[in-house]
Parts: sequence; structure tokens; C-alpha cells
Amino acid sequence: MSATPSLTHVPVPDSRSPISRAVGVPPGATTWYLSGQMPAVIDPAAPPDRRAAYGDTYQQTLSTLKRLDGILAGMDLSMRDVVHVRASLVADPELGKMDFDGFNAAWAEFFAGQDSAWPARMVLQIAGLVNPAWLLELEVIAAK
Repeated sequence: MSATPSLTHVPVPDSRSPISRAVGVPPGATTWYLSGQMPAVIDPAAPPDRRAAYGDTYQQTLSTLKRLDGILAGMDLSMRDVVHVRASLVADPELGKMDFDGFNAAWAEFFAGQDSAWPARMVLQIAGLVNPAWLLELEVIAAK
């Protein structure tokens, strides 16, 4: 892919999360819309429709971000090229609610070394996903 000018990141003042308020995409950049990704199995011995197979929201968030990182690397892109993430979370049955704190902790850990080149983000709670054990799905837009 050809080189393009850098993305422009507008920080969120006093944010507790590594997110941008907005990300500008320069002229000439190609925009990529990645399909939603779900968490990886962390316990192959657990039934695939049980939460134990994928872990809690924190673990599922980390494994999904790592999966996205690998997909992007295969496209000669990186998480630094991500301009927006839509996070769809399901209520954790063990908590009785969406685990935003677990999601945000994994998000912060994953993006800790990325300076302020963070994507803009939307987090919403949904009723469910295809697999009842999945607690989230992440959809990404990248540009380079």
C-alpha cells in the first residue's frame, strides 16, 4: 500500500479510556471496514456454548482485540490504523449486567503502549449474539 499522510487524532480531555473524540482520515487514504470479530476460545475443554470456553468480558475483549490485530497485520495494517471501533456487549449472566469495567480495563491494557493514536469508539449493550457464550463483538474501521 502506498504511504499516505497520518491520521489526525483528537483526544478526549480527562478521559479514563484510551479513546479519541474523533479521528480524521486524510485524502488519498483507503478505508477498510472489517467484519465483526468475536473472542477466541481460551479453554478448549469447555463446551463451545459456555462462557468458560471464552472467559469473562475482560478476557474476551483482549482475545478479540488480539484477533483484530492479527487480521490487520495480514492486511499490512496495524491497530494504529484503526479509526473507529463499535463494541457490542452482552450482559454477563454472572454479573446481571454489561461488564463495562472489564471491557474498559482490557481496552486500556491493550492500547497502553500506543501513545494517543487511539481509535474513536462506541460501546453499546445488545440482547445477544449468535453464540450465547460470547459477551462481545468488535467491528473496526481502519484507514491507511
